[in-house]
Amino acid sequence: MELTTTAETRITGYRIGKESETSKHYLNNKMTSTLVRKSSSLIIASKCTTSCSSTGYKHWKNVGVEDYAVILLKRSSTNKFLPDALVFPGGTYHAADSNLAWLDLFEKCGISRHQMKARFKQPNSLRADTYKRLAEEMSRGAPRCSEEDFLCPELSLRLTALRETFEETGLLLTQPYINGVPRPPLAFTERGSFQVLDNGLEEQITDLGGRSLEEWRAAVNADASKFLDLFVRSSDKRKTLLPWVEGLVEWWAWLTPLIYTAVRFDTVFYTALLPALQFQPDMLSPCNESSKLMVLRPSAAVTSCKAGESWLAPPQLYEFGRLANFKSLDQLKKHVRKRTGSGGSDVTAAVSTWLPQVYKAIDGFVGTMPGDALYGEHYSVGEAGAAPQIHCNMEMLRGCLHSDLPHLVASPREPEAAVTVPRPGQVVPLNRVEMKTNSPYGIFQVNVVTEHGQVGPVNIHRLNPVTPNICPLCQVSSHDIKHVLPHGRDLAVQRRQHKINTITQHTTLGGPRDGGVLLAQC
Repeated sequence: MELTTTAETRITGYRIGKESETSKHYLNNKMTSTLVRKSSSLIIASKCTTSCSSTGYKHWKNVGVEDYAVILLKRSSTNKFLPDALVFPGGTYHAADSNLAWLDLFEKCGISRHQMKARFKQPNSLRADTYKRLAEEMSRGAPRCSEEDFLCPELSLRLTALRETFEETGLLLTQPYINGVPRPPLAFTERGSFQVLDNGLEEQITDLGGRSLEEWRAAVNADASKFLDLFVRSSDKRKTLLPWVEGLVEWWAWLTPLIYTAVRFDTVFYTALLPALQFQPDMLSPCNESSKLMVLRPSAAVTSCKAGESWLAPPQLYEFGRLANFKSLDQLKKHVRKRTGSGGSDVTAAVSTWLPQVYKAIDGFVGTMPGDALYGEHYSVGEAGAAPQIHCNMEMLRGCLHSDLPHLVASPREPEAAVTVPRPGQVVPLNRVEMKTNSPYGIFQVNVVTEHGQVGPVNIHRLNPVTPNICPLCQVSSHDIKHVLPHGRDLAVQRRQHKINTITQHTTLGGPRDGGVLLAQC
């Protein structure tokens, strides 16, 4: 597949066009947009032991080394925001996500408002800036009220993530209570309801207030307040259905770079781990904003981007690089539990909100994150959100300190003279994503320790997730190909036998002298 997105789109994650030229909402740092929308995304990880494929999505069993996979949506090429990108389910916060009636629903199950606050609200010392800003936003909307009069942002943005995931994929994550007793969490899908944490025998709940899942999905898509109605109408004297907010744990938070001058997003990423659920064809379906729904292993998503088959915006690429540290869902689960806060139900984890600072080097773009030597308080952008121009290449820039930036930005002549050469034993702190011009993927350059016990991304050059005996996209074994497609046969014969219309790439497993097999990636 040929990617049509520009280098600017790939390094920033956003399409620069007429929208950015006409938007003139300037505050501090020259180009800070007033349209900063709070949002949340959900990293849904489930067991991955079978191969599934359908028109709606592909489950690439034999690509990747992990025993779990993550839900991704491929956005339509017509989207102004993240066109053609692979993204996690999620979306924009809505006032309905802070409706106090949610607390009434929890109180029906014996969970008081004080208990909800104790479970979710984080102390200011650990609270992400995204939560703080949303709390201020709520208070400005009702100046005579304090934060105590609203749902805490930690709960509201979890409801946002669950609602948007339901709208975009058809997956509804719930926590049922029967006669006031909590039951194992259930996932409602287009193929029925399934337990997500274990496979024990439990009474299955199918009734959603007399309406089908598809009807509720259409209603919530049209009106976000219907998400609360779904749970209210699905509950009765014996049964109460709650949104599975306790299953969501903070992973990290990202703020759209200043170079995007129209709407920007202040987003918390959560994880939802579903060890007992294995997604099958026709369980889920994409929404109108997306062209495809996919279930991919982390290393497969990263190497697919590396190969130019798809592209991930830097936040998603960085987070997949982090996920690729964990080869099993159990390892990921232990890491998430280790990072959880001290709340009564262990549902909160301290995170930071990162605002990437983007520079344009001679040979590409560099997105720096906190902890990087170039990251600083006095970063600013130019007219129409232009990234600062650095007069050296990205390799040279890895040896630069923040004090070198004024010289590199001011003068294009002999930039080597402005570079501070590290002393023996000195390591320049790096926390960045580099995107070479005309390159389909970004490269991590990270040697710093991330705060709050979070891990850094793996080196994507070390990832080689393709199983050597399987065509990764056609799922054809090398045994079959040896008999059907002997090495050296005419390409047209291979194409017919392999039952594909086009061959975009070939991988040789071994050399011709030792019986290597030619595989077609279609």
